[in-house]
Amino acid sequence: MMGVHRWRGPDQQRELIGELRAAGLAPTAQRRLVLDALHGHDHPASAIAIYQRLRADGRTVG
Repeated sequence: MMGVHRWRGPDQQRELIGELRAAGLAPTAQRRLVLDALHGHDHPASAIAIYQRLRADGRTVG
């Protein structure tokens, strides 16, 4: 299974945090992990696929 990609630089992270806040969402660590995992897929991914990928990488997500 592929690992979680770290694809954002500091500017992209700030932009993402701003977009989450504008949508009324807190930029939690888990939300950022899920977005990183989604970005690492080159095709649509189900919630369970993202969950399994993060768990396989040792990430704690609910």
